[in-house]
Amino acid sequence: MKYEVGVNYWGSKYGIDMWKYWDEESVARDLKELAKWNVKYMRVFPNWRDFQPIVNIYKQNGEYKETLFEDDKPLDNIYGLDMEKIAHFDRFCDLCEENGIKIVVAIVTGWMSGRHYVPHALQGKNQMNNFESLAWMTRYVKGFVKFLKHKKAIHAWDMGNESNNMGHEASRYEAINWTYTIVNAIKSEDQTRKIYSGMHALQVEDQSWSHWLIQDQAEWCDMLTPHPYPSPTVGGHLEAMTKLRTTMVPTAQVELYSSIGGKPAQIQEQGTFTTLYGTEEQSALFMQVNLWSGWANGSTGYFWWMAHDTQRNNPPYEWILMENELGMLRTDYSPKPVAQTMKRVYDEISSLPCADLPDRIKDTCFIIGERMNAYQYLVSSAYVLAKQAGLEPTFRYSTQTIPEYPLYIIASDEFWQLVRKSTYNEILRRVKEDGASLLITAHDAALLNLYEAFGFVSKGAPMDNSTHIAEFNGDKFPFRYGKKFLIESIGAEVLARDESDGTPVLTKFKYGKGYTYFLNCPLEKMLVENVDYINKYPYYKIYKTAGENILKTKPAYTQNPDIAVTVHPINEKEFYAVVINYVDEERPCDVKWAEGATVTPIKGDGKTVAGCDSAIFKVKLK
Repeated sequence: MKYEVGVNYWGSKYGIDMWKYWDEESVARDLKELAKWNVKYMRVFPNWRDFQPIVNIYKQNGEYKETLFEDDKPLDNIYGLDMEKIAHFDRFCDLCEENGIKIVVAIVTGWMSGRHYVPHALQGKNQMNNFESLAWMTRYVKGFVKFLKHKKAIHAWDMGNESNNMGHEASRYEAINWTYTIVNAIKSEDQTRKIYSGMHALQVEDQSWSHWLIQDQAEWCDMLTPHPYPSPTVGGHLEAMTKLRTTMVPTAQVELYSSIGGKPAQIQEQGTFTTLYGTEEQSALFMQVNLWSGWANGSTGYFWWMAHDTQRNNPPYEWILMENELGMLRTDYSPKPVAQTMKRVYDEISSLPCADLPDRIKDTCFIIGERMNAYQYLVSSAYVLAKQAGLEPTFRYSTQTIPEYPLYIIASDEFWQLVRKSTYNEILRRVKEDGASLLITAHDAALLNLYEAFGFVSKGAPMDNSTHIAEFNGDKFPFRYGKKFLIESIGAEVLARDESDGTPVLTKFKYGKGYTYFLNCPLEKMLVENVDYINKYPYYKIYKTAGENILKTKPAYTQNPDIAVTVHPINEKEFYAVVINYVDEERPCDVKWAEGATVTPIKGDGKTVAGCDSAIFKVKLK
């Protein structure tokens, strides 16, 4: 099975200090116990501080004299490596191989859980742009790979643990240069293994507060690595961990990374912070749904954070409380429900005839405009609405080449520079000439071609932050304008109106061979600001209407808003369908199959799907 399933690992006895106080007996037992629970892969962390223990020595007037090892020992290699630590890691690789575990090595582990772990000589320096730091970091990486690349247990190199936390880069180009430096230091010694990014919270466009972009990491790395916790960093904090908007966010983030970057992505870290966020049983359900969803939606793997509960009270765990109880195993090696879940789900997937699942069909493309809040509006709202509607979404940034899809959505458009004019015109051309559809959910951005392409005129745009009611297909739902566009139809069909004054809220217009839809409301933004709305009101039906031409010919799609279906073609007449329930309560399977299709259950009875679980079918078309 290609799906990489495992954990992030620090030793159970000494944690982050496992290399400082190497205890082979303890580590060997750790690995033996983890292997029992189907841990096939581990992401591991050579602590940079311990593997390159260098100090700078100064003479009179504070002038630099030389660099030595700690305790004033002369350097015995040009890399500044502690060769005893290298020997320990060599032995660690042997132990992993003995237990059937492959490892992803996060080489530059200079930051972990809120603390810097850098060599003494480099403390206090900006690790992103300080030339001394970059020089020693490059030597360290090059030497580490040189001395350990022969170990069979090493599956891939990872640049480091969230290394974008090791310093403040001044520009996008400093972030690119750091990445380029580390990647090429690895490749100078080993060109046979893939290189994983190891970064978290990458952006779609350059921000004043973050210059680390998905596209730039994809240029230099082979694997992109979102770390989707139930965290506001990625929009995963809006509901309980076993509810739709939290369980679906990791899948959405994998799709964001892989579609924008054009490289594979995987859920490289996932945990639950603290038991205050939910019980151990809920954590297991959170893992279960994400194991299945990642597998079905293109993630190349799933790594839990972390292998063991933290025992020690040294920093950073003296500073924080939230990451002390995240292990799969307790301090006495007894398994938590997440360990049992990992073993069971891995066994289930491995036994399937479709364990190596074909790629799924995608049909809806979100166009990410400039200054758009991709994580909050798109990942935690738009993606969820699309899945609820039975659509299969992907993403593109407006400056990228946009592939051809039946439906395009520009969600909660903001500010003047929404998308490139050439992109906008090309999408409208595809609607007019090729029969595609376009949905825009409006906040306050400027649009072109209103008369021709949307069939309405606007007679003003006052601000209006109050809540209004509209009726759509028999359902009443609250909404708020961004700017209230005072539109009047000159050919557009008005599908919903503001009950207070009749202002069109949702319009549909036949434009050439296709259709344009305009929602006079920043729906996705509103659903972030009003968290309960998405569960109280069927907003997904707006997306469903925009995608009605897709659903007419789709071989399988959900009719239950808590369930999503992915379609994986085997050949022209056969496909696998994976049905996933994204909430923690049983739901009717409720899939609409193509007329005349023969549906054979592989997993599940086809009637219901258990909470945070899956059902799988092989389908043959008539």
